[in-house]
Amino acid sequence: SVALEIPVMLAVSWIASRDICGRLNVPARLAPRIFMGGVAFALLIAAELTLSVYAFGQNAGAWAESLGTPAGLLGLAGQVGFGLIPAVQAALRPEI
Repeated sequence: SVALEIPVMLAVSWIASRDICGRLNVPARLAPRIFMGGVAFALLIAAELTLSVYAFGQNAGAWAESLGTPAGLLGLAGQVGFGLIPAVQAALRPEI
């Protein structure tokens, strides 16, 4: 299920990033886009950890261990890709 979710998540994130960068006039320079993606990635990880702890009763250590499973690593790769989207967009098309 993670392998099916990642392409959809990244496609939606690509569109959302393009729209948000345009609406907020985020400069198409690498540094601001890396910062934007880093903040988004940090918020995503914080939300996932919080949900795991409070909604599913999992402790932080167990959540971190789950990232080492094949599904966890694939999901983490997708999340890193999510965080890199603004920078990749700036590199590919500086006018975005």
